[in-house]
Amino acid sequence: MSDLPSTRNGRRIAKLADDIASGRAAKVDKAKIDCNSPAILSFPSYYIDKPFRCNECGVDQVWTARQQQWWYEVAKGHVDSTAVRCRRCRKNLQARKRRIEASRQAGLARKAAVRDRGSDV
Repeated sequence: MSDLPSTRNGRRIAKLADDIASGRAAKVDKAKIDCNSPAILSFPSYYIDKPFRCNECGVDQVWTARQQQWWYEVAKGHVDSTAVRCRRCRKNLQARKRRIEASRQAGLARKAAVRDRGSDV
């Protein structure tokens, strides 16, 4: 029974080695991660593919190691964040936000036009 933890760790190490060899894992460059939080100390050394279920449509997805690397190191995403929406639902949300912003801007333009007409009188 005492060899259980080392066996478990051995399996984890073997899986990580397999993930690295197959391209399903990517090395973390902590210098590129934008974080002043102590959470960076517990951040993993490698990104590995993480399964998740989309919060909106419920489809099972995989947040790949490369996507995580881009999110944390290039886009400077927060170290405590993780994927919650599939690509299709993210695109739909972005489109919805663009439509709302366009409507808001149009409303502000109408309001400014009415205000300008009132000051001309």
